[in-house]
Amino acid sequence: MFRPTSKAAIGVAAALVLLAVNCAAASANTLFVGSLASPGGDSCGNPGYASVQAAITAVEPGGTIEICGGAYKEQLEITKPVTVIGKSNPTILLPEHPASSETTCDHERDAARGGEDQDLVSICTTGTVSFERVIFEAKWPEGTCDDSLYGVLVAGGATLETNRVTLNGAGAFPINGCQGGVGIQVGFRTGAQVGHAHLISDVIENYQKNGVTVDGPGSTLVVADTSIVGAGPVAQGQNGIQVSRGADAYINKATISNNLCNVPQCGYDSAQAWEEDAAGVLLYEAGSFSSVSATKLRGNNIGVEYVSASPTLPTSPELSLVDDKISGGNASVQLNQGNALLEGDTLSGGLIGIDVNSYFEEDNSYAPVATVNDSHISGSQAAIRVEGDLGELPGELSLVASRVKGPIVKEDPLYAVSQ
Repeated sequence: MFRPTSKAAIGVAAALVLLAVNCAAASANTLFVGSLASPGGDSCGNPGYASVQAAITAVEPGGTIEICGGAYKEQLEITKPVTVIGKSNPTILLPEHPASSETTCDHERDAARGGEDQDLVSICTTGTVSFERVIFEAKWPEGTCDDSLYGVLVAGGATLETNRVTLNGAGAFPINGCQGGVGIQVGFRTGAQVGHAHLISDVIENYQKNGVTVDGPGSTLVVADTSIVGAGPVAQGQNGIQVSRGADAYINKATISNNLCNVPQCGYDSAQAWEEDAAGVLLYEAGSFSSVSATKLRGNNIGVEYVSASPTLPTSPELSLVDDKISGGNASVQLNQGNALLEGDTLSGGLIGIDVNSYFEEDNSYAPVATVNDSHISGSQAAIRVEGDLGELPGELSLVASRVKGPIVKEDPLYAVSQ
Protein backbone atom coordinates (compact mmCIF):
# COMPACT_ATOMS: atom_id res chain seq x y z
CA MET A 1 0.00 0.00 0.00
CA PHE A 2 1.03 3.63 -0.36
CA ARG A 3 3.42 5.15 2.11
CA PRO A 4 5.39 8.39 1.81
CA THR A 5 8.55 6.76 0.60
CA SER A 6 9.35 9.57 -1.77
CA LYS A 7 12.84 10.96 -1.88
CA ALA A 8 15.47 11.22 -4.53
CA ALA A 9 19.05 10.57 -4.00
CA ILE A 10 22.41 10.39 -5.57
CA GLY A 11 25.99 10.57 -4.58
CA VAL A 12 28.56 12.35 -6.65
CA ALA A 13 30.69 9.67 -8.34
CA ALA A 14 34.43 10.26 -8.20
CA ALA A 15 36.24 10.76 -11.49
CA LEU A 16 38.95 8.13 -11.64
CA VAL A 17 40.89 9.39 -14.61
CA LEU A 18 43.31 12.23 -15.06
CA LEU A 19 42.00 15.67 -15.98
CA ALA A 20 44.08 15.54 -19.09
CA VAL A 21 42.17 12.47 -20.26
CA ASN A 22 38.84 14.26 -19.72
CA CYS A 23 39.95 17.33 -21.64
CA ALA A 24 41.30 15.31 -24.53
CA ALA A 25 38.02 13.48 -25.13
CA ALA A 26 35.49 16.11 -24.04
CA SER A 27 34.60 17.12 -27.59
CA ALA A 28 34.00 13.57 -28.83
CA ASN A 29 30.45 12.61 -29.77
CA THR A 30 30.94 9.07 -28.41
CA LEU A 31 33.05 8.36 -25.34
CA PHE A 32 34.17 4.94 -24.13
CA VAL A 33 34.49 3.71 -20.55
CA GLY A 34 36.62 0.74 -19.54
CA SER A 35 38.81 -0.46 -16.71
CA LEU A 36 42.04 0.18 -18.62
CA ALA A 37 41.62 3.74 -19.85
CA SER A 38 44.18 5.87 -21.66
CA PRO A 39 44.05 9.44 -23.00
CA GLY A 40 42.37 9.76 -26.37
CA GLY A 41 40.75 6.32 -26.25
CA ASP A 42 38.24 5.79 -29.05
CA SER A 43 36.93 2.22 -28.64
CA CYS A 44 36.24 -0.51 -26.11
CA GLY A 45 39.65 -1.88 -26.97
CA ASN A 46 41.14 1.50 -26.11
CA PRO A 47 38.70 3.33 -23.79
CA GLY A 48 39.31 6.92 -22.79
CA TYR A 49 37.65 6.85 -19.36
CA ALA A 50 37.79 4.56 -16.34
CA SER A 51 34.75 6.17 -14.68
CA VAL A 52 31.21 6.39 -16.02
CA GLN A 53 30.65 9.68 -14.19
CA ALA A 54 33.79 11.15 -15.71
CA ALA A 55 32.49 10.34 -19.19
CA ILE A 56 29.05 11.77 -18.35
CA THR A 57 30.67 14.99 -17.18
CA ALA A 58 32.79 15.24 -20.33
CA VAL A 59 30.34 14.23 -23.05
CA GLU A 60 28.56 16.86 -25.11
CA PRO A 61 24.79 17.19 -24.57
CA GLY A 62 23.11 14.60 -26.77
CA GLY A 63 26.26 12.52 -27.01
CA THR A 64 26.78 8.80 -26.45
CA ILE A 65 28.72 6.84 -23.85
CA GLU A 66 29.62 3.19 -24.35
CA ILE A 67 30.43 1.24 -21.17
CA CYS A 68 32.76 -1.59 -22.05
CA GLY A 69 31.87 -4.37 -19.61
CA GLY A 70 33.06 -4.74 -16.04
CA ALA A 71 31.78 -3.43 -12.70
CA TYR A 72 31.77 0.25 -11.75
CA LYS A 73 31.25 1.19 -8.11
CA GLU A 74 29.96 4.74 -8.37
CA GLN A 75 26.86 6.89 -8.11
CA LEU A 76 25.90 8.90 -11.17
CA GLU A 77 24.54 12.42 -11.61
CA ILE A 78 23.18 13.24 -15.06
CA THR A 79 22.22 16.82 -15.85
CA LYS A 80 22.24 16.75 -19.66
CA PRO A 81 20.67 14.61 -22.41
CA VAL A 82 22.85 11.57 -23.04
CA THR A 83 22.68 8.01 -24.36
CA VAL A 84 24.44 5.26 -22.41
CA ILE A 85 24.95 1.87 -24.09
CA GLY A 86 26.36 -1.16 -22.35
CA LYS A 87 28.73 -3.56 -24.05
CA SER A 88 29.28 -7.02 -22.51
CA ASN A 89 26.82 -6.50 -19.62
CA PRO A 90 28.45 -3.73 -17.56
CA THR A 91 27.21 -3.29 -13.98
CA ILE A 92 26.94 -0.02 -12.08
CA LEU A 93 27.16 -0.82 -8.37
CA LEU A 94 26.35 1.26 -5.31
CA PRO A 95 29.57 2.02 -3.38
CA GLU A 96 30.05 0.64 0.11
CA HIS A 97 29.54 4.12 1.58
CA PRO A 98 26.89 5.89 -0.55
CA ALA A 99 26.86 9.70 -0.63
CA SER A 100 23.89 12.06 -0.59
CA SER A 101 22.50 13.47 -3.81
CA GLU A 102 23.65 16.88 -4.99
CA THR A 103 21.67 17.76 -8.12
CA THR A 104 19.30 20.73 -8.16
CA CYS A 105 16.36 18.32 -8.24
CA ASP A 106 17.63 16.54 -5.14
CA HIS A 107 18.10 19.77 -3.24
CA GLU A 108 14.64 21.06 -4.15
CA ARG A 109 13.09 17.77 -3.09
CA ASP A 110 15.08 17.71 0.14
CA ALA A 111 14.08 21.26 0.98
CA ALA A 112 10.39 20.41 0.56
CA ARG A 113 10.54 17.21 2.56
CA GLY A 114 13.53 17.62 4.85
CA GLY A 115 16.53 15.33 5.20
CA GLU A 116 18.75 14.04 2.42
CA ASP A 117 18.46 11.25 -0.09
CA GLN A 118 20.73 8.78 -1.85
CA ASP A 119 20.40 7.33 -5.36
CA LEU A 120 22.49 5.11 -7.54
CA VAL A 121 21.58 7.30 -10.53
CA SER A 122 20.09 10.81 -10.34
CA ILE A 123 18.71 12.30 -13.56
CA CYS A 124 17.93 16.01 -13.39
CA THR A 125 17.55 17.61 -16.82
CA THR A 126 14.88 18.78 -19.23
CA GLY A 127 16.14 16.38 -21.88
CA THR A 128 16.08 12.63 -22.55
CA VAL A 129 18.49 10.19 -20.94
CA SER A 130 18.68 6.70 -22.46
CA PHE A 131 20.17 3.50 -21.05
CA GLU A 132 20.52 0.28 -23.04
CA ARG A 133 21.87 -3.09 -21.88
CA VAL A 134 23.11 -1.86 -18.51
CA ILE A 135 22.79 -3.58 -15.11
CA PHE A 136 22.10 -1.42 -12.04
CA GLU A 137 22.69 -2.87 -8.58
CA ALA A 138 21.37 -0.51 -5.90
CA LYS A 139 21.82 -2.49 -2.68
CA TRP A 140 22.36 -0.52 0.50
CA PRO A 141 24.08 -2.18 3.49
CA GLU A 142 22.08 -4.62 5.57
CA GLY A 143 20.15 -2.83 8.32
CA THR A 144 19.78 0.47 6.44
CA CYS A 145 16.33 1.93 7.11
CA ASP A 146 15.58 5.11 5.15
CA ASP A 147 12.61 6.14 3.01
CA SER A 148 14.90 8.01 0.62
CA LEU A 149 16.82 5.30 -1.25
CA TYR A 150 16.39 5.01 -5.04
CA GLY A 151 17.99 3.01 -7.80
CA VAL A 152 17.21 5.63 -10.45
CA LEU A 153 15.63 9.04 -9.84
CA VAL A 154 14.00 10.89 -12.76
CA ALA A 155 13.15 14.55 -12.06
CA GLY A 156 13.47 18.09 -13.37
CA GLY A 157 11.23 17.34 -16.35
CA ALA A 158 13.59 14.60 -17.57
CA THR A 159 12.57 11.63 -19.68
CA LEU A 160 14.24 8.29 -18.98
CA GLU A 161 14.26 5.71 -21.77
CA THR A 162 15.47 2.20 -21.00
CA ASN A 163 15.85 -0.87 -23.19
CA ARG A 164 16.94 -4.27 -21.88
CA VAL A 165 18.08 -2.84 -18.59
CA THR A 166 18.24 -4.85 -15.36
CA LEU A 167 17.72 -3.18 -12.00
CA ASN A 168 18.70 -5.53 -9.19
CA GLY A 169 17.97 -4.17 -5.72
CA ALA A 170 16.70 -0.91 -4.28
CA GLY A 171 16.97 -0.29 -0.56
CA ALA A 172 18.59 -2.44 2.10
CA PHE A 173 19.81 -5.87 1.13
CA PRO A 174 18.79 -8.31 2.46
CA ILE A 175 15.35 -6.68 2.72
CA ASN A 176 14.60 -5.78 6.34
CA GLY A 177 10.97 -4.64 6.46
CA CYS A 178 11.55 -0.87 6.26
CA GLN A 179 9.35 1.16 3.92
CA GLY A 180 12.14 2.70 1.80
CA GLY A 181 13.77 1.51 -1.39
CA VAL A 182 12.33 2.20 -4.87
CA GLY A 183 13.85 0.81 -8.05
CA ILE A 184 12.89 3.70 -10.37
CA GLN A 185 11.33 6.88 -8.95
CA VAL A 186 9.71 9.08 -11.60
CA GLY A 187 8.78 12.55 -10.34
CA PHE A 188 7.66 13.70 -6.88
CA ARG A 189 4.59 15.65 -5.91
CA THR A 190 6.45 16.90 -2.83
CA GLY A 191 8.95 19.36 -4.24
CA ALA A 192 6.96 19.69 -7.49
CA GLN A 193 9.35 17.49 -9.46
CA VAL A 194 8.05 16.12 -12.77
CA GLY A 195 9.52 13.10 -14.50
CA HIS A 196 8.74 10.76 -17.40
CA ALA A 197 9.92 7.22 -18.09
CA HIS A 198 9.60 4.73 -20.95
CA LEU A 199 10.70 1.29 -19.76
CA ILE A 200 10.97 -1.34 -22.49
CA SER A 201 12.05 -4.99 -22.12
CA ASP A 202 13.56 -4.48 -18.66
CA VAL A 203 13.87 -6.59 -15.51
CA ILE A 204 13.28 -5.01 -12.09
CA GLU A 205 13.75 -7.12 -8.96
CA ASN A 206 14.90 -7.26 -5.32
CA TYR A 207 13.43 -3.85 -4.44
CA GLN A 208 12.48 -3.23 -0.84
CA LYS A 209 9.33 -1.11 -1.26
CA ASN A 210 8.34 -0.43 -4.91
CA GLY A 211 9.71 -1.59 -8.23
CA VAL A 212 8.63 1.63 -10.00
CA THR A 213 6.91 4.72 -8.58
CA VAL A 214 5.53 7.54 -10.74
CA ASP A 215 4.33 10.41 -8.58
CA GLY A 216 2.88 13.88 -8.90
CA PRO A 217 0.84 15.88 -11.44
CA GLY A 218 2.35 15.84 -14.93
CA SER A 219 4.56 12.79 -14.33
CA THR A 220 4.03 9.86 -16.70
CA LEU A 221 5.14 6.26 -17.02
CA VAL A 222 5.09 3.87 -19.99
CA VAL A 223 6.01 0.22 -19.34
CA ALA A 224 6.13 -2.49 -22.00
CA ASP A 225 7.44 -6.07 -22.15
CA THR A 226 8.98 -5.67 -18.70
CA SER A 227 9.26 -8.10 -15.78
CA ILE A 228 8.83 -6.74 -12.24
CA VAL A 229 9.37 -9.30 -9.48
CA GLY A 230 8.74 -8.67 -5.80
CA ALA A 231 10.61 -10.43 -3.00
CA GLY A 232 7.54 -11.55 -1.08
CA PRO A 233 6.43 -12.67 1.27
CA VAL A 234 8.21 -9.95 3.25
CA ALA A 235 7.40 -7.76 6.26
CA GLN A 236 6.25 -4.70 4.28
CA GLY A 237 3.69 -4.09 1.56
CA GLN A 238 5.65 -4.01 -1.68
CA ASN A 239 4.15 -2.68 -4.91
CA GLY A 240 5.37 -3.64 -8.35
CA ILE A 241 4.25 -0.30 -9.82
CA GLN A 242 2.81 2.62 -7.85
CA VAL A 243 1.00 5.39 -9.72
CA SER A 244 0.22 8.17 -7.28
CA ARG A 245 -0.90 11.70 -6.52
CA GLY A 246 -1.76 12.97 -9.98
CA ALA A 247 0.56 10.86 -12.16
CA ASP A 248 -0.57 8.66 -15.08
CA ALA A 249 0.76 5.30 -16.30
CA TYR A 250 0.32 3.09 -19.38
CA ILE A 251 1.35 -0.51 -18.78
CA ASN A 252 1.33 -3.05 -21.61
CA LYS A 253 2.51 -6.66 -21.88
CA ALA A 254 4.27 -6.60 -18.54
CA THR A 255 4.65 -9.43 -16.02
CA ILE A 256 4.32 -8.35 -12.38
CA SER A 257 4.58 -10.96 -9.64
CA ASN A 258 5.37 -11.91 -6.05
CA ASN A 259 4.46 -8.68 -4.27
CA LEU A 260 3.35 -10.31 -1.02
CA CYS A 261 3.63 -9.43 2.65
CA ASN A 262 3.71 -11.77 5.60
CA VAL A 263 0.77 -12.73 7.73
CA PRO A 264 -0.29 -11.21 10.12
CA GLN A 265 0.66 -7.92 8.40
CA CYS A 266 -1.54 -8.86 5.44
CA GLY A 267 -5.08 -10.10 5.20
CA TYR A 268 -8.28 -9.75 3.22
CA ASP A 269 -10.96 -9.43 5.88
CA SER A 270 -10.45 -6.06 7.54
CA ALA A 271 -9.57 -2.50 6.62
CA GLN A 272 -6.46 -2.64 8.78
CA ALA A 273 -5.28 -5.75 6.99
CA TRP A 274 -5.99 -4.31 3.52
CA GLU A 275 -3.83 -1.31 4.37
CA GLU A 276 -0.76 -3.48 4.65
CA ASP A 277 -1.38 -5.58 1.56
CA ALA A 278 1.03 -5.51 -1.34
CA ALA A 279 -0.13 -4.87 -4.91
CA GLY A 280 1.07 -5.67 -8.39
CA VAL A 281 -0.17 -2.26 -9.56
CA LEU A 282 -1.31 0.36 -7.05
CA LEU A 283 -3.12 3.45 -8.30
CA TYR A 284 -3.27 5.76 -5.31
CA GLU A 285 -5.00 9.02 -6.18
CA ALA A 286 -3.53 8.86 -9.68
CA GLY A 287 -4.27 11.30 -12.50
CA SER A 288 -7.19 11.42 -14.92
CA PHE A 289 -6.45 8.16 -16.78
CA SER A 290 -4.18 5.12 -16.52
CA SER A 291 -4.34 1.75 -18.26
CA VAL A 292 -3.07 -1.80 -17.77
CA SER A 293 -3.35 -4.01 -20.85
CA ALA A 294 -2.26 -7.50 -21.91
CA THR A 295 -0.40 -7.80 -18.63
CA LYS A 296 0.08 -10.84 -16.38
CA LEU A 297 -0.20 -10.20 -12.64
CA ARG A 298 0.59 -13.32 -10.63
CA GLY A 299 0.79 -14.05 -6.92
CA ASN A 300 0.39 -10.51 -5.60
CA ASN A 301 -1.75 -9.84 -2.51
CA ILE A 302 -3.84 -7.56 -4.74
CA GLY A 303 -3.43 -7.67 -8.50
CA VAL A 304 -4.58 -4.10 -9.25
CA GLU A 305 -5.68 -1.71 -6.51
CA TYR A 306 -7.41 1.55 -7.44
CA VAL A 307 -7.98 4.46 -5.06
CA SER A 308 -9.48 7.52 -6.77
CA ALA A 309 -8.54 11.06 -5.81
CA SER A 310 -11.83 12.47 -7.12
CA PRO A 311 -14.10 13.89 -4.38
CA THR A 312 -17.13 12.99 -6.51
CA LEU A 313 -17.84 10.10 -8.83
CA PRO A 314 -15.81 10.56 -12.05
CA THR A 315 -17.99 10.84 -15.15
CA SER A 316 -15.65 8.61 -17.18
CA PRO A 317 -13.24 5.79 -16.26
CA GLU A 318 -9.95 6.80 -14.67
CA LEU A 319 -8.65 3.23 -14.97
CA SER A 320 -8.84 0.79 -17.87
CA LEU A 321 -7.93 -2.90 -17.53
CA VAL A 322 -7.93 -4.66 -20.91
CA ASP A 323 -6.99 -8.27 -21.75
CA ASP A 324 -5.14 -8.77 -18.47
CA LYS A 325 -4.63 -12.10 -16.70
CA ILE A 326 -4.66 -11.65 -12.93
CA SER A 327 -4.25 -14.69 -10.69
CA GLY A 328 -3.71 -15.62 -7.06
CA GLY A 329 -3.59 -13.49 -3.94
CA ASN A 330 -6.35 -12.01 -1.82
CA ALA A 331 -8.10 -10.05 -4.57
CA SER A 332 -7.51 -9.83 -8.31
CA VAL A 333 -8.90 -6.29 -8.48
CA GLN A 334 -9.80 -3.97 -5.62
CA LEU A 335 -11.90 -0.87 -6.31
CA ASN A 336 -11.77 1.89 -3.69
CA GLN A 337 -14.12 4.53 -5.12
CA GLY A 338 -13.63 5.92 -8.61
CA ASN A 339 -14.79 4.73 -12.04
CA ALA A 340 -13.15 1.76 -13.77
CA LEU A 341 -13.53 -0.20 -17.00
CA LEU A 342 -12.56 -3.88 -17.30
CA GLU A 343 -12.66 -5.52 -20.72
CA GLY A 344 -11.51 -8.98 -21.81
CA ASP A 345 -9.83 -9.72 -18.48
CA THR A 346 -9.39 -13.07 -16.72
CA LEU A 347 -9.45 -12.86 -12.92
CA SER A 348 -8.83 -16.22 -11.28
CA GLY A 349 -7.21 -18.17 -8.47
CA GLY A 350 -7.60 -15.56 -5.73
CA LEU A 351 -9.82 -15.39 -2.68
CA ILE A 352 -11.91 -12.64 -4.32
CA GLY A 353 -12.19 -11.74 -8.00
CA ILE A 354 -13.34 -8.11 -7.66
CA ASP A 355 -13.46 -6.48 -4.23
CA VAL A 356 -15.56 -3.30 -4.00
CA ASN A 357 -15.09 -1.13 -0.93
CA SER A 358 -14.26 2.26 0.51
CA TYR A 359 -10.70 3.38 1.15
CA PHE A 360 -10.39 2.26 4.76
CA GLU A 361 -13.58 4.16 5.68
CA GLU A 362 -11.64 7.42 5.27
CA ASP A 363 -14.01 8.82 2.63
CA ASN A 364 -17.49 7.44 2.15
CA SER A 365 -18.82 10.26 -0.05
CA TYR A 366 -19.64 7.90 -2.92
CA ALA A 367 -19.28 4.27 -3.92
CA PRO A 368 -17.06 3.10 -6.79
CA VAL A 369 -18.61 2.11 -10.11
CA ALA A 370 -17.26 -0.19 -12.79
CA THR A 371 -18.24 -1.73 -16.10
CA VAL A 372 -16.96 -5.25 -16.79
CA ASN A 373 -17.16 -6.40 -20.41
CA ASP A 374 -16.42 -9.86 -21.82
CA SER A 375 -14.41 -10.98 -18.80
CA HIS A 376 -14.03 -14.16 -16.75
CA ILE A 377 -14.21 -13.66 -12.98
CA SER A 378 -13.79 -16.22 -10.19
CA GLY A 379 -12.72 -16.41 -6.57
CA SER A 380 -12.52 -19.18 -4.02
CA GLN A 381 -14.53 -17.15 -1.48
CA ALA A 382 -16.36 -14.75 -3.78
CA ALA A 383 -16.23 -13.88 -7.45
CA ILE A 384 -17.42 -10.41 -6.44
CA ARG A 385 -17.55 -8.99 -2.95
CA VAL A 386 -19.16 -5.65 -2.05
CA GLU A 387 -17.95 -4.73 1.41
CA GLY A 388 -20.09 -3.21 4.13
CA ASP A 389 -17.69 -0.34 4.78
CA LEU A 390 -19.30 1.49 1.85
CA GLY A 391 -21.85 2.68 4.40
CA GLU A 392 -24.89 1.70 2.32
CA LEU A 393 -23.99 4.01 -0.54
CA PRO A 394 -25.64 3.32 -3.90
CA GLY A 395 -23.40 2.26 -6.75
CA GLU A 396 -23.22 -0.30 -9.54
CA LEU A 397 -20.92 -2.95 -10.91
CA SER A 398 -22.25 -3.69 -14.39
CA LEU A 399 -21.39 -7.10 -15.86
CA VAL A 400 -21.78 -7.25 -19.64
CA ALA A 401 -21.27 -10.56 -21.47
CA SER A 402 -19.03 -11.71 -18.62
CA ARG A 403 -18.71 -15.14 -17.04
CA VAL A 404 -18.88 -15.20 -13.24
CA LYS A 405 -17.90 -18.37 -11.38
CA GLY A 406 -18.47 -18.23 -7.65
CA PRO A 407 -20.74 -16.33 -5.29
CA ILE A 408 -21.54 -12.63 -5.42
CA VAL A 409 -21.43 -11.38 -1.84
CA LYS A 410 -23.16 -8.06 -1.09
CA GLU A 411 -22.62 -6.60 2.36
CA ASP A 412 -23.95 -3.22 1.19
CA PRO A 413 -27.63 -3.73 0.31
CA LEU A 414 -27.86 -0.54 -1.77
CA TYR A 415 -24.99 -1.44 -4.10
CA ALA A 416 -26.12 -3.09 -7.37
CA VAL A 417 -24.36 -5.86 -9.24
CA SER A 418 -26.17 -6.14 -12.58
CA GLN A 419 -25.85 -8.76 -15.30
